[in-house]
Amino acid sequence: MYKEILNHTQVIPLDSTISEDSIQKHLLNRCFINSTFELLKEVCNETNKSNTKRFLLSYLIYHKHLFNDNPTDIETEIVELVGNMLNTLHQMNSDKLYISNLTLVNTYYSKYIDTYTRWATLDKKQINTSLIHAHSELSNTQKYFNDNQKEITTDDIKETQELLNGEITGKLEDIEHRLKIINGVKQAEDIKTALTANAETIHDDSILKIVRKAFWDIFTEEIEKNDYSRLYVILDEIKSRLKTLIPNRHDIHIELDQNIDVELYKQMITNGAFETADFMKLIEYLISQIKQYIAPVHDTEIDLWVVNLYENIGDVYSKTLPSFFEKYYNYLEITEKELEEFRRLSRNT
Repeated sequence: MYKEILNHTQVIPLDSTISEDSIQKHLLNRCFINSTFELLKEVCNETNKSNTKRFLLSYLIYHKHLFNDNPTDIETEIVELVGNMLNTLHQMNSDKLYISNLTLVNTYYSKYIDTYTRWATLDKKQINTSLIHAHSELSNTQKYFNDNQKEITTDDIKETQELLNGEITGKLEDIEHRLKIINGVKQAEDIKTALTANAETIHDDSILKIVRKAFWDIFTEEIEKNDYSRLYVILDEIKSRLKTLIPNRHDIHIELDQNIDVELYKQMITNGAFETADFMKLIEYLISQIKQYIAPVHDTEIDLWVVNLYENIGDVYSKTLPSFFEKYYNYLEITEKELEEFRRLSRNT
């Protein structure tokens, strides 16, 4: 029997990274599904053919294509069982190892099927609700973008719109993939059709909240992957907007260029030379700039924000950077509105 196991394990190996698409092709291959069921019957005394696909899904889990980067306790348990089960199975490449590992692989398999079934059953409604809500918000967001794109716009704005639109499309595809795994292809398609048919029109304030959350969530995910490209864009935008607050002060514009040197930060981060002290120096400068122009009524709130920032500065950048810049953007918008109102009143007097 170990020869059949050997043939099976060579199709989806464990010792190399395999794309999700490659694994999916095997999971949709009827011959491979049937041969896997025959193998499970012999090795694990399996009689329920529906468990074959659940077993094959373990390869998606093993290669980190199913659960996200923050798994729940039960998902963590499943990941551990999958590792033990598949590694034990893949080691059964001789008569001796087949006999010695048979009981162990049966134990892991039984626990995996039970745990996976419990996860799928208990969390199905909750997961579906969350996924459907996310799909609805994102698809409405994308529809709003497509319906309201202006024909005349700058290249930067157009590029930003295309980037965000592409990211939303990717997230929608990921949600639809998860719905298929949990509910099956037919039911997932029915869910998608119902969502499309019952899509609600959303207003500017709703879309703004959704877009902002998506932006900062994506920023967090990128930093966790050691991708700081969005940080450089953010710093450039902040510098430009600070200059706009004082359009005629070219001396301060030069100072801003010197203190928010995006290329320098890029080199420091690339070479692993960007330390906590450098981050603090940057944010202290940014805070000093915003406090020069925002109304004094906000000083106490900003001071409390800075105290909290110092207390949590030891956290990883994927938490502190998005949190800081999201708040900074908020104060920047307040300042812009206040200055615009001040200028409007000045023109009318």
